[in-house]
Amino acid sequence: MAIKIKRNEAGNCITFEGSSNPVYWNSCLSGEIDSSDNTLINIINDIRTAQSGSNFYEFYRIPYTDFLDANGNSFASASDCVTYINQEANVLEATLAGFLNLENVSGTNDKVDLTSVTTQEKIGGGIKFTAGSNIQCGQPVFYNYSSTGVVTAVSAGTLPSQHDYIGIALKTVTAGQSVNVLTKGLVTAKRDTTFLTSSETVILNNTSNNTTRNLTNSTTFVDSGNTGGNYTSNENYSITFDAQSGYTAKVVVNSIAFEHSTSRMYDRLGIQGSNDGVNFTNLSVQWLQKSATSTPTWSEFFDGNNSWNSTGADNGYIFPKDTTRAALLSSGSFPVTLNTGYRYIRFYFRSDTSATDSGWNMTLSPNTPYSTNIETVAEGTTLYLDSSDYTKITTDDTSQIVVGYCAYNDAANDSIFIRV
Repeated sequence: MAIKIKRNEAGNCITFEGSSNPVYWNSCLSGEIDSSDNTLINIINDIRTAQSGSNFYEFYRIPYTDFLDANGNSFASASDCVTYINQEANVLEATLAGFLNLENVSGTNDKVDLTSVTTQEKIGGGIKFTAGSNIQCGQPVFYNYSSTGVVTAVSAGTLPSQHDYIGIALKTVTAGQSVNVLTKGLVTAKRDTTFLTSSETVILNNTSNNTTRNLTNSTTFVDSGNTGGNYTSNENYSITFDAQSGYTAKVVVNSIAFEHSTSRMYDRLGIQGSNDGVNFTNLSVQWLQKSATSTPTWSEFFDGNNSWNSTGADNGYIFPKDTTRAALLSSGSFPVTLNTGYRYIRFYFRSDTSATDSGWNMTLSPNTPYSTNIETVAEGTTLYLDSSDYTKITTDDTSQIVVGYCAYNDAANDSIFIRV
């Protein structure tokens, strides 16, 4: 007996030529390999199964060798046969005269926010699978073949091969549930939103003294000598930075160098934090120094009027003499990041009448990037499996696994509209 599997696109159905009951509507059937014999095929009527509460078989324990594809070709294995049946019987989008209907589709109207939805409409064609693992709406999924030959769709656990890629999942499901996967058409996929770097350089001098500035995504903060010179003597400046509502300030210390001795901080830069912009508190950081006085611009003497490395002179708010001394106070290697936990940070700098040094170079930013500078992705850009998170896609080609092409440049909400 030979049963030819043919899809009728115009009729939105599948036929099994050579069998006694050949015609079934689209998205009605699921093929499986028989649990007791991996050379036999069962075909379940999903609709009648749902109605009766138990599996209703249209074909039961049929040798896979009895089936042929639409062109009359035999199948190399039972799993190939099941994959073909599920693909042909579960096209997600009805077609007109053999064409997928993508009329009036646009990224503006059809892209969804994957941070807030767990399902999305089908815009194209695809395959219905049993999920072999937990799957998130919008993630790329891959073929998985069990030892018994059962084929499922899974989230990749290791870097897969290109030929294992199926498409993009249309629903968040748990392992064992049914999942529709778009294999051809347009769909919203998971991708980390990236941000353009807004930036400025702020020099602490007579002009910026006693001002308040909003942070950018990358604010370079330097002393009056800028990046190539020393600060001057007799400076007494302060400046406040506002990370803005809902954000806290992050400080990356790139370099520091001040005139300090073993017992005095002749030139000193200190830092305070506040969440209301009114009441400021000295920071307490392990590798920063503590002064003998707690009020800005603080005393030049270390806490207890002892040396820089004495008990009580650390866990403070004044930057050490240089990176060498900072490392001895357990800063780690530079650049060093301080997550302040405060919306507002205020710096005070005081230099004496004698020697100067190269000062500081820091990069200030919010704890998370401002979302007003979302980086777009050009339409047509090739998109790949994210090599650091297999549930997402990226423009980075490190994985070399192509998943589709950008169809709409808006890449907000960790979501991107793509062509598969």
